[in-house]
Amino acid sequence: MSITSIENLSNELFYEIFAYFDGFEFYEAFSNLNHRFQQLLNSSILQFKIVIGSLSGETYMNEYEQLARINRQQIASLVVSLSSIEMDFFSLYPIDLFVNLESLILNRIPSQILISIFTGLTNLSRLRSLNITTEWESWDLTEIYRLVFTSRNLTYFACSSETSMVSLQLPVATNEQLTTIERLIIDHS
Repeated sequence: MSITSIENLSNELFYEIFAYFDGFEFYEAFSNLNHRFQQLLNSSILQFKIVIGSLSGETYMNEYEQLARINRQQIASLVVSLSSIEMDFFSLYPIDLFVNLESLILNRIPSQILISIFTGLTNLSRLRSLNITTEWESWDLTEIYRLVFTSRNLTYFACSSETSMVSLQLPVATNEQLTTIERLIIDHS
């Protein structure tokens, strides 16, 4: 009976396995094992799915440090859920640094921060999916929707709010506002 080592598995199989985990999890688990795994983690084929939640203390700083070590060009999916005290995230990691980002989910981000994020989205040519959820008392979506509808890359956009105190004035359609959005979900209940 032969014994097979994990080292004998193909790179492609590892890429498939990694796809089921949060990028921080498998990066932490495999980054310091040996040279082969270090090469796998740095391969341009590998795409990370990163989830950054509302954290406090040591965990918060640990995720920031891990994100600094990961090649941001390998991040294809990013989920960000932050409290108001953690809003420095986007000053430390401007959204336009994630050049291969395909999916972005933003939870509980204030509208003034969203607008600054959206201006950076124009540089992300691979971004196809954008999902925003907010719990804030009152916010103006006019500028956010204008920026979304002028995007040349998005095929999916969802925006939901748990408050009915939403100010929205959709601009009159112009030739500049041709959009590639195929699926639009708006829920302000």
